[in-house]
This record gives sequence, structure tokens and C-alpha cells, in this order.
Amino acid sequence: MLKFSGFAAAAAIFFLAGSVYGIAQNHEEANYDEDKIPPYILPEALTDNDGRTVSNVKDWENRRRGELLDMFAEEIYGRLPDAGIDVSYNIMEDRADALGGKATRSQVELVFSNGGIERKALMLIYLPKSEKEVPVFLHFNFQGNQTVSVDPDIIPSQYSKRPRGNQTNRWPVEKIVDAGYGLATIHYYDFYLDRKENFTESIMPLFGYNDFQDVPDNGGMAISAWAWGYSRAMDYLETASGVDASRVIVAGHSRLGKAALWAGAQDTRFAMVISNDSGCGGAALSMRRIGETVNEITKVFPHWFCRNFLKYRWNEDSLPVDQHELLALVAPRPLYVASAEEDRWADPRGEFLSAFYASEVYGLYGYEGLQSEEMPAVNSPVTGRVGYHIRTGIHDVTDYDWDCFIRFADKWLTVKTGVTTLSANYMREYPDFTAELGNQALMGTPVEIIDSKGYWKKVRTPEPYTAWCVDLGVREMDENELGKYIASEKLICTADYGTVYSKPSSESPKICDIVAGDLLLDSGKTEKRFHKVLLPSGETGYVNKNDVENFGRWAARGNPSADNIIAAAENFIGVPYFWGGTSIKGVDCSGLTRMAWFMNGILLPRNASRQALAGFPVEVDADTLHFPPEDAGSFTGDLFREEMIRRTRFLQKGDLIFFGDRHVSHVGIYIGDGRFIHASKVVRISSLIPGEPDYYELSGRFTKARRIIGSGPEEGVVKISDSPAYFPQD
Repeated sequence: MLKFSGFAAAAAIFFLAGSVYGIAQNHEEANYDEDKIPPYILPEALTDNDGRTVSNVKDWENRRRGELLDMFAEEIYGRLPDAGIDVSYNIMEDRADALGGKATRSQVELVFSNGGIERKALMLIYLPKSEKEVPVFLHFNFQGNQTVSVDPDIIPSQYSKRPRGNQTNRWPVEKIVDAGYGLATIHYYDFYLDRKENFTESIMPLFGYNDFQDVPDNGGMAISAWAWGYSRAMDYLETASGVDASRVIVAGHSRLGKAALWAGAQDTRFAMVISNDSGCGGAALSMRRIGETVNEITKVFPHWFCRNFLKYRWNEDSLPVDQHELLALVAPRPLYVASAEEDRWADPRGEFLSAFYASEVYGLYGYEGLQSEEMPAVNSPVTGRVGYHIRTGIHDVTDYDWDCFIRFADKWLTVKTGVTTLSANYMREYPDFTAELGNQALMGTPVEIIDSKGYWKKVRTPEPYTAWCVDLGVREMDENELGKYIASEKLICTADYGTVYSKPSSESPKICDIVAGDLLLDSGKTEKRFHKVLLPSGETGYVNKNDVENFGRWAARGNPSADNIIAAAENFIGVPYFWGGTSIKGVDCSGLTRMAWFMNGILLPRNASRQALAGFPVEVDADTLHFPPEDAGSFTGDLFREEMIRRTRFLQKGDLIFFGDRHVSHVGIYIGDGRFIHASKVVRISSLIPGEPDYYELSGRFTKARRIIGSGPEEGVVKISDSPAYFPQD
């Protein structure tokens, strides 16, 4: 890829002569002549700070990505302190008859408080009526929630006196809803009033800044505040009924396009990122120095960026990063950049080139970005994993833009369904056999297919867990096929290991192996000692009757008593620890706890951190002052022994016990008398009590426990028989 430029040919540009949008006419004499761009050399996205080439996803994610985030935070957007801000939500309205009955409308007040200081933001949410959770465009607005629609019941935003429906031309709410998407919006003033003199009315005092001058040179300002607001809105959407939080699209226009890009770069929960006319400090390359420049933007809007950015006025060549690297931080998630032909102030060609150069990082993941350095024709979108269009018109958000955004989201975020086909599908964090294992999905598990690339599919299991597996490990089905599959009679493998044979004989050729928890369609026919079954792959075979049970009767009989849970876990004793494993072939700590409960008819979340939120809390009264978890393993003597005995006094058999200092990092199942079963090196039984022969050396990290027995859906614990992923629900 060409990484340097200078004196580009004007004939290659598609700009029309026209007025510069907005306040640009009153600014410095801007350059719009490609021939007058001085030579520049862009920093290499795939060369790290030590000069090493980044040639694979692992190096990008573990090394280079963090470097770039640090440089953008330090030199351009600034950092916000890690303050202990409390958040609460007030539901102001929740109606099911919006837009003539085709949508629901919610209005939610997000309340932030710290040290006696309180700030509020009002979020307006429209969702199409649907039996399924829907994807959502999260797009802040400029003039207040009431300007988005003429809807008389929208609560006006606190800092806006603009007329109701004043910007409906930018917000085709019904078009969005009719396309199957939700829309969530907040007036951006709720996070930072867009003037330097309104600093104290913004969220900044929540971070300990009472005056503009209190902010350090690398401290975040307005764009960081708006990006922070996008992430706090995402926090709420993760809890909102009807929202598919795995498909939230962060989008923004102009200065909010800058904020959306910075939010999307930092917060990987956003499934897609959209920048519309974001220009300098957004999608456009700063080093081109065309249209709006670093000097101009920092002079007119000193409250947007951190003060360190001032060092690069008329000094763009000294920038350690440029905006193509910000866009690259969105990878591998879909990214869309939109420009307008007459919006020369935002440098459409600079926005396009930025997306083009970012595409090489998408190539690490095997995705196709922008393939040519030549801009597409006007009104001719390009929609690889990196999408781009330049449309006719000025700096604005139009119906044409929304049509393109929706089509792009349809292409990359449409969820398909299927069923896993291998005895233990190995699910990886990215589509490569060298990628870290994240999970195993048992045969016959219904999944959502989020994405596909080559011979890999990204799937979400019912726990839920999202990762990549090879495509032959998933049989794609449409909704009708999957519904019939879920309603069909099935058999569950209850033996540790089993075999599917081509004929009703153990001497016949093998088709595949099966393990405990695998599901097979029951043909209803038996021959000799064998059930005739249909594999999820579509093949027909035979399994030994002793290895399987009727799935419906098995699930209905589920009895997650303490003794049964412990017995199921003890069945794994001696099985090797296997990161990401959730089967008899190998388990990690949370994989063991999940399987112990699964084989007793209960679905637990996949990861220990999520399991630590399930069930009821159990008091362990850990003395972390005298025995801090981070020093676990360094304590000896009678006092620590008494401490550990005290921590276990309220535990009951079957309780989940969790280990970690600041974050949960390990989980086991308590079996009584200070002992527990867990996957550590191998599945084994250990003691929490010092001096015991099987003492676990990191027992000091035990600081939390949860009781699953007796809990239900409200506590994050679901019976398999009550899960729509496994059985039809009335």
C-alpha cells in the first residue's frame, strides 16, 4: 500500500466548485487545491512503535492496537479520569403505540453522580414491534430530542428550546423502524454543552474538573465527553428489553461523527461504526491540510480536543498518528464513512483515503475493505467490510445517507440461524486456527450466525457466547427449519463418550463421535440395541441406546440438587484443564461449572465473570484488608487458617465460589468441609484451608460466592426446558 503522498493530481478529484458549508467562510483562507497539498508521509498502521511489522491479528490486538489507542488519547482526544461515577436509570415513559402502533417508544433518564455532583441525560428510544430483539442505531442529536419528530409526547431535552420536529429532515424514524431497526438518541448537550464557557454545566465536574483550566494537557474535553456518553448509552441498551445489544451501531454526523469514531475505537461493544461528514479530527487525514486544518479546528473549537493537540497546529507532520489509524481501530467490525460532494471543508477525499488506508488492518482479519485508491463515483456506495459513499449535496444527513447506512447494516448485521454439527465445536476469538480458544459448543446447539468469512462462521450460543468456528461445524437453517428442529424429538448423549455408527452395529464404520450433552434428532426407530438418529449435519446413523436419553423427558426430570451437581462435576475429575473447553474432552474452570449444571438441566452463563452475577449472593466476610487477594499464596499461619475457616462458614454444598482480586478470574463448586472441585491444571478437588494436604495455593483470592440452587430466571438461571433455544415456548 502506498503510504506517502504529495501534490496529488486535481483531475482525480470529484469535487464541485461550491460554497463551503457553515462557518467556514469566516475562517482562515482554506486550501481546496490538491496541487497545493505539501508532501506528507503517513504513519504506518502496521508498524509498531519499536519499528516492528505487525503481520497478524495477534500482534495487532496484543501490541499495536493498544499503542494507537494510547497515542490518540494522549495527543488528540485526551483521557477522562477513571472516576467512581454512579449511574441510575429512571424510566420516564414506556409506550407500545408509537408511530401508529408499529413501534414502542421509551424515554429514559440516565443519572450520573459523584461526590454530590449530579448530571442527567435523556435518551429517546424507538423500537419496531418484534418478537425478537432488534439492532439499534445509537446516534446523538444536535438540537434536542423533541426536534427528531413531531411526536407531541417527546420530552424536550433540558438544554434545548428548539421547536418540536425542527430536524425531522435528518431523522427518518419510520424508515428506520420499517427496516427493522431501533433508534436511540440523546441531545449531545446533555454531556457537554458545545461552548467553552459552559464547561461547568457539562459532565466534566463529575471527573473532578471544576474549571476549563483544571483539565491537564492530556485531559479529555468535549469529544471525549460525547464519546463517554455514547458508551454510557450503550450500558443502558445492554439492559433494555427488546434491544439486541450485540448489534448496536454507533453513528454520528459532523463533530458527533468524530465522537462516534472515538467511541467506536475504544468501546468494542459497538457492532458497527458510522461516520458522516466528520472531517478534520474525524475521518479525514490531518496531514493533507486541506479544508479545515488542525490549526483552524483548535482555534475555533478549543474545547473539543485535549491541549496536547495544539502542538500540531501548522505542524501536522509531527503527529505520531493520523486518522486512518483511528478508523483501523474499529477493525474487524464493519465501518462506514460517508462524505458529501459540496462539503469541501470536511475534505471528502481525505475521508475516503483514510478509510482506504485503514483497510489494510481489515485485511489482517481476512476482510475486504476499500480496494482502490480511486474514489467511487458520486452516489455509488462501496460496501466491503469498510464502506464508503460520497453523495451529492452539502454538509448534512439525508435520506440517501440513511438508506446507505441501513443497507450496509443489513449486509453485515443480519442474523442467520443454524445448529452446530460437531461433538465439540471449537470456537475461536477470531477466524484463524492460531486464535485463542474461547468456547466449545456441543453438537445440536441452536446458534445465531452473526458473520461469515471464508470457511469460518461467527456464531452466538444460548449462554450467550460469541466466537468463530469452522463452517462445517454449523448447519445453516432458516427460521422455519430451526423452529421445526427445536420442536422435533431429540436424544441427548448422557454417556461421557459415544459413537455414531453407519449401521446398527458397533462393528460398522464410524460416522463421528459424540460426548455428554450432544443432541441428535430421534427418528423414532430402533434396531437391536441402537437408536436410528439424524445428525445435525443431515447424515443418518445409529447410536447405542445406553448412551442416550429422550431429551424432553431428561430436561423435565432435571434435578439440580447439591449432590447431583457435585456428582456431575466429579465425573470430570482427571479431565485436563483446557482454556475455552466445555466438554469431557477438556474444560476450563467456568466450563466445568457450566457442564455440571447443564447435565442437571440448567443453563448458566458461560464465563466466570457472568456466573458471578447469577443466583443469590452468599456472605463470605473476607478480610481483604489483612489478607489482600493480590497477595494470595503468601500467607501462612494460624491467623490465615482461621480467616479461611471464617470465609466458609456460611457456604453450602453446590455454591459457586469465585477467586480474583479486582476481577473474577476463577470459579469452583463447594463440596463441604472447606473443599471444592475446580478445573486447575486438571479437574481436581482442593481445600481452602491452609495446612490441608490438598490446599489450593491461591485460596486467599476467594472473596465471593453465589448460591444457584433455588434461584431462577430473575437471577440469571434458566432451566433448559424453559429455554426457547432448546424447546418451543407457549
